[in-house]
Amino acid sequence: LTDACIDSRNFDSWEFRQISIDVNDSIIHFLRDLFAFLEPKRVHRLIMAYFARYVVKDGKHWQDRTSSIGLRCSWEVCRLRLNAISTFIRFPEFVRVCSPQMNSWGNWELTAPSSATRDFFDAALEHFRSLNLSRFTGTEVPAEKSGVEIPSMTPHWLAELAMDICLAGTEHVDHQIQQRAASLLYELFWSHSQEGRINGVSSAIASMYVPFIVKVLGHINYISSFPAKCPLRKDLLPCLVFIMQSAP
Repeated sequence: LTDACIDSRNFDSWEFRQISIDVNDSIIHFLRDLFAFLEPKRVHRLIMAYFARYVVKDGKHWQDRTSSIGLRCSWEVCRLRLNAISTFIRFPEFVRVCSPQMNSWGNWELTAPSSATRDFFDAALEHFRSLNLSRFTGTEVPAEKSGVEIPSMTPHWLAELAMDICLAGTEHVDHQIQQRAASLLYELFWSHSQEGRINGVSSAIASMYVPFIVKVLGHINYISSFPAKCPLRKDLLPCLVFIMQSAP
């Protein structure tokens, strides 16, 4: 079904384009709702299989071209993927599904800082960086000739997906896609900052997003090319502030 939604022939007609949007939304809503009935690791595999279809060439009819109604096919596929990740960004159980690893660290905040503490957090940061899922999000058009191996479920997996998909969108050539991706990141961080304050778990939530700082630094030349007051920078900078204020 996902392959059918991102078939480039859909974008030769406004009617079929809308059908592909509706079907894609139905698929992702179905996957989201499965968390109410199945173990998270089983739903994780289905969600990763869904996003893998965006980067795999085999088994689909795909051409990156301008359609007969003037739409760039790869841009429309990018919009479908942003539609999908926005559904998860607004998922009330997002943090629970991500299983913040900091919840298993014990009462570290009650102990005095030491060299062992610094070593612990250095190792934790490297571990968090190893959880990235960029292979599922790092391309605008299908690039893998064969299937992508679905990784085992790890902590923060949904946060990594959301960050990588939206950050990739901020570098898109289309300004509307750029701004939507940046606004989704702002929505993600703002909603979780509020959740953290209400439930007293700001540090645990912010810890999931520590790799975002490294990811943004990788885009720093691109981001700095925009005017200081452009919407993209105004959306991204508060995300960094939340992490630096709240992360351990």
